[in-house]
Amino acid sequence: MANLQADVLITHEAPSCHPYGHIGIDHLARAMGAKLVIHGHHHDSLDYSAEQKRMGFACVGVGFRGIAELDLDSLEVRVVRQGDYDVERAGRMRSSLTDTDDEL
Repeated sequence: MANLQADVLITHEAPSCHPYGHIGIDHLARAMGAKLVIHGHHHDSLDYSAEQKRMGFACVGVGFRGIAELDLDSLEVRVVRQGDYDVERAGRMRSSLTDTDDEL
Protein backbone atom coordinates (compact mmCIF):
# COMPACT_ATOMS: atom_id res chain seq x y z
CA MET A 1 0.00 0.00 0.00
CA ALA A 2 2.93 2.35 0.61
CA ASN A 3 3.37 2.66 -3.17
CA LEU A 4 -0.17 4.02 -3.55
CA GLN A 5 -1.23 7.66 -3.20
CA ALA A 6 -4.10 8.93 -1.04
CA ASP A 7 -5.27 12.23 0.41
CA VAL A 8 -7.27 10.40 3.09
CA LEU A 9 -6.33 7.12 4.74
CA ILE A 10 -9.09 5.35 6.68
CA THR A 11 -7.84 2.68 9.05
CA HIS A 12 -9.09 0.41 11.76
CA GLU A 13 -6.07 0.97 14.01
CA ALA A 14 -4.94 4.40 15.16
CA PRO A 15 -1.64 6.13 14.39
CA SER A 16 0.93 6.93 17.08
CA CYS A 17 -0.94 9.95 18.48
CA HIS A 18 -3.46 7.63 20.15
CA PRO A 19 -2.46 6.05 23.50
CA TYR A 20 -2.70 2.58 21.89
CA GLY A 21 -1.76 3.67 18.37
CA HIS A 22 0.89 2.32 16.02
CA ILE A 23 3.83 4.15 14.43
CA GLY A 24 3.40 1.92 11.35
CA ILE A 25 0.20 3.80 10.48
CA ASP A 26 2.24 7.05 10.59
CA HIS A 27 4.83 5.60 8.20
CA LEU A 28 2.15 4.33 5.82
CA ALA A 29 0.24 7.62 5.82
CA ARG A 30 3.40 9.63 5.07
CA ALA A 31 4.49 7.20 2.34
CA MET A 32 1.08 7.54 0.69
CA GLY A 33 1.10 11.33 1.02
CA ALA A 34 -2.07 11.30 3.14
CA LYS A 35 -3.15 14.64 4.53
CA LEU A 36 -5.70 13.07 6.89
CA VAL A 37 -6.00 9.75 8.73
CA ILE A 38 -9.37 8.65 10.10
CA HIS A 39 -9.45 5.72 12.50
CA GLY A 40 -12.02 3.67 14.39
CA HIS A 41 -11.31 0.65 16.63
CA HIS A 42 -10.61 2.49 19.90
CA HIS A 43 -13.72 4.62 19.39
CA ASP A 44 -12.03 7.72 20.74
CA SER A 45 -12.61 11.16 19.27
CA LEU A 46 -9.54 12.90 20.70
CA ASP A 47 -7.91 16.23 19.88
CA TYR A 48 -4.78 15.24 17.96
CA SER A 49 -3.98 18.75 16.71
CA ALA A 50 -0.84 19.07 18.87
CA GLU A 51 0.62 15.99 17.14
CA GLN A 52 -0.15 17.02 13.54
CA LYS A 53 3.22 18.67 12.85
CA ARG A 54 5.17 15.72 14.25
CA MET A 55 3.15 13.15 12.31
CA GLY A 56 2.93 15.10 9.07
CA PHE A 57 -0.85 14.67 8.69
CA ALA A 58 -4.08 15.46 10.52
CA CYS A 59 -5.88 12.69 12.38
CA VAL A 60 -9.47 12.07 13.46
CA GLY A 61 -10.86 9.22 15.51
CA VAL A 62 -14.55 8.36 15.33
CA GLY A 63 -16.10 8.02 18.79
CA PHE A 64 -18.13 5.05 20.01
CA ARG A 65 -21.43 5.14 18.08
CA GLY A 66 -20.36 8.53 16.78
CA ILE A 67 -20.92 9.85 13.30
CA ALA A 68 -18.50 12.11 11.45
CA GLU A 69 -18.85 13.80 8.08
CA LEU A 70 -15.87 14.44 5.82
CA ASP A 71 -15.87 17.39 3.42
CA LEU A 72 -13.91 16.01 0.46
CA ASP A 73 -12.98 19.46 -0.84
CA SER A 74 -11.47 20.85 2.37
CA LEU A 75 -10.71 17.52 4.11
CA GLU A 76 -12.36 18.93 7.22
CA VAL A 77 -14.28 16.61 9.50
CA ARG A 78 -17.49 17.64 11.23
CA VAL A 79 -18.92 15.62 14.11
CA VAL A 80 -22.56 14.87 13.30
CA ARG A 81 -23.17 12.76 16.41
CA GLN A 82 -20.74 12.83 19.32
CA GLY A 83 -19.53 9.41 20.50
CA ASP A 84 -21.01 8.02 23.71
CA TYR A 85 -17.68 8.31 25.59
CA ASP A 86 -16.16 11.38 23.92
CA VAL A 87 -16.50 13.61 26.99
CA GLU A 88 -15.16 11.04 29.48
CA ARG A 89 -12.22 10.08 27.23
CA ALA A 90 -11.22 13.57 26.12
CA GLY A 91 -8.06 13.56 28.26
CA ARG A 92 -6.96 10.10 27.15
CA MET A 93 -3.89 11.17 25.21
CA ARG A 94 -0.45 9.65 24.73
CA SER A 95 2.36 11.67 26.24
CA SER A 96 4.13 13.52 23.44
CA LEU A 97 6.43 11.59 21.13
CA THR A 98 9.37 12.70 19.05
CA ASP A 99 10.02 12.14 15.37
CA THR A 100 12.42 9.30 16.21
CA ASP A 101 10.07 7.24 18.40
CA ASP A 102 9.92 4.27 16.01
CA GLU A 103 9.98 1.59 18.69
CA LEU A 104 6.21 1.70 19.27
